[in-house]
This record gives sequence, structure tokens and C-alpha cells, in this order.
Amino acid sequence: MGIDDDLVRYIPVNSTARVAWEALQEEFESRNAANTVVTIINYLNTKLDEGGDIRKHLNHLRRTNVLLREMMKAEDFQEKFHIATLLMSLPSSYKGTIEAIQVRGTGKMTSTEVEEVLLAEVQRREAMSFSKQSLPEINAL
Repeated sequence: MGIDDDLVRYIPVNSTARVAWEALQEEFESRNAANTVVTIINYLNTKLDEGGDIRKHLNHLRRTNVLLREMMKAEDFQEKFHIATLLMSLPSSYKGTIEAIQVRGTGKMTSTEVEEVLLAEVQRREAMSFSKQSLPEINAL
């Protein structure tokens, strides 16, 4: 039995079957955790458009609710729920930061790490604001 070509990239070269299995397990568990965050965000952001089909809307919410119930069985669900809440609470000016966090992988991040990224972004913005305020003073000299 072979390994699909798409999966080979996750396995270290010359690894044992156990190491290969652990590498694949880590990759897919991380993906599942990231999917949990995205699923929570999408679920909580679901809105019925005016004039939309209420039956489709209710079916979508029911299906997603079932999926979330399964995800809740995971040990880190509360952590992922907290991360989703953090990301959803941010204003639109943080869209780039949210995307960067999601690219980095919310499945592998703790809420503390997400908070650190957000605090670093605040410091970056404050530094940019300070340097912009200093420019007119320099030009006046």
C-alpha cells in the first residue's frame, strides 16, 4: 500500500512508519482545528438576507450545528471558540491581520499567541502613527 502523492510532502524523508503516521496526524489535526475556528466564525456570522429562503437558511444552520456538536468533542474546542470570538470582535481595519493569523494557522495557535499577534499589530500601528506625527516637526526644521 502506497501513500498518495499529495501526502508525501508532509512526511520527513527516510522516516519510519510511525514517524510518517505522526506527521500526517499532526497535519490533519491542525487542519481540523483551523476548520473549527472558521466553522464557528461562519456559523455565528450566518444571516438570512431579506427575502431569502428561510428553509435553506434553517437547514444550513441545522447542518452546521450538527458539525459543531461533533467538533465540541475535541479537547481544544473552548480554545478554538475563544480564538474565533477574538477574531470576530475586531473591527474591519484588522482584516489584514486576521488573514495573516488564518494563514499562519489558527489550528496550531493558542489564544495567547493570537493575542500576542494582535498586541504586536497595535504596537506597529502606534509606531507608524508616532513616526507620522514626527514628520511635520522634522520638515519644519
